[in-house]
Amino acid sequence: MSKKNEMSARTKLLLPFAALMVAVLTVMHFVLFDVLKQRLIADKLQSEQQALRMAALAIAPDLLANDFAKLHDTLTGVWADRLWWRSLALHRPDGRLLYPLTEAAVPPDIPHFRVPVMAGNRDLGTLSIATDITASIAQSLEVLVHMEMMVVVLLLLGAALVVHLQTRWLLTPLAGLMRAATALAAGQAGIRLPRAGGEVGQLVDAFAGMAQAIAQREAALRHSESRLAAVIDNSGEAVVTLDADGTIQSCNQAAMSIFGYEQGELLGARLDTLVPHHECVPTPAEGTETVGRKADGSQIALWLILTEIHVDDGQLFVATISDITSRKQAEQELRESESRFRDLAGSASDWFWETDTENRLTFVSERIGAVLGVKPSAILGFSYLDLGLADCDPAILQAHLETLADRAPFRDLVFPVGPLGGKDGRTIRISGIPVFDHQQRFLGYRG
Repeated sequence: MSKKNEMSARTKLLLPFAALMVAVLTVMHFVLFDVLKQRLIADKLQSEQQALRMAALAIAPDLLANDFAKLHDTLTGVWADRLWWRSLALHRPDGRLLYPLTEAAVPPDIPHFRVPVMAGNRDLGTLSIATDITASIAQSLEVLVHMEMMVVVLLLLGAALVVHLQTRWLLTPLAGLMRAATALAAGQAGIRLPRAGGEVGQLVDAFAGMAQAIAQREAALRHSESRLAAVIDNSGEAVVTLDADGTIQSCNQAAMSIFGYEQGELLGARLDTLVPHHECVPTPAEGTETVGRKADGSQIALWLILTEIHVDDGQLFVATISDITSRKQAEQELRESESRFRDLAGSASDWFWETDTENRLTFVSERIGAVLGVKPSAILGFSYLDLGLADCDPAILQAHLETLADRAPFRDLVFPVGPLGGKDGRTIRISGIPVFDHQQRFLGYRG
């Protein structure tokens, strides 16, 4: 988790607490403390009025006795105990000033209070004061200010504690989880997960399970890919992948062996580097016999199968290439062998023949025409029994039938062909061996 994101997360988490702090301070400063201040002022005004009444009661006997010296001492003592009184004055009912000797000048905004000095129903005068209420409650206001500062300090300490606990229980585990996610995305191994409890711990456990599942899937995928790569690399056929432009994207070991290139030389090359006669742009083909070119410039016979597949990022072509040079050479050798066999069969004094499992002729050489005076195709499908073997000595016939039943070879079997005693009759001698396939199944005779 970046510092910017971390601060942003912390700020978002602190916004509700900060809003609560502002609300509490606002209510305290503008509502609660103002109510307390007004309450203090009201109580102080009531206290001042009560004190003034008590002073009026205290000086009433002195006024009746005209003891002005004691009256002055009493009022001076009362005034000395209340320094916030700006003035203290006693007037007779006719308005003359009795105390002090000279009346002090008081600002008009200072509150004034007056109480009558009574003795029974007799009005002895008026006692008045001018008091500075703010100065009188200054100490109490200082206490309120200190309380407000303590509340602010406690709220700040609470905010610091909240930040610490958020960092420890939430932001630090989330930051560690973010680092682990980044490392997991980068494919790093041995990811360390933070320790946490509660919902964050459950999130960490869920992330650990996800990371383990991803690791298992990646391991399985790598194992599958390695097996597939091993199968492809050990394939006898070249497997080449191409993009839509015919550029080689990958190749297996067989492709490098068949064409004699290194992998780095083939990657990025075009398909016509290997198959010059093929189109530059790949087109699907089920199977095509073509000619390839090796790295040394020599040519090889190829069998090419080009398949188109669709992937998420577009088209992909897979070319499967087989080296059929050996097969072509074998086919050529087989054709030459067949040609030699035909030449030998045609030039030999004897003829060659083959039969099926029912002992019917399936092939005879041209020489039989000169021997028997018939075309070879005229006797195909017949057996030697049909040609005259059935009319020979019964002992010879029985012995030959047993040989055929045993699938045994025979040699120098002599029997007449054609009408006996006729001028077209012939006496022939044949030899034959049984023929079997690779599973030892009987195919017929050849001789």
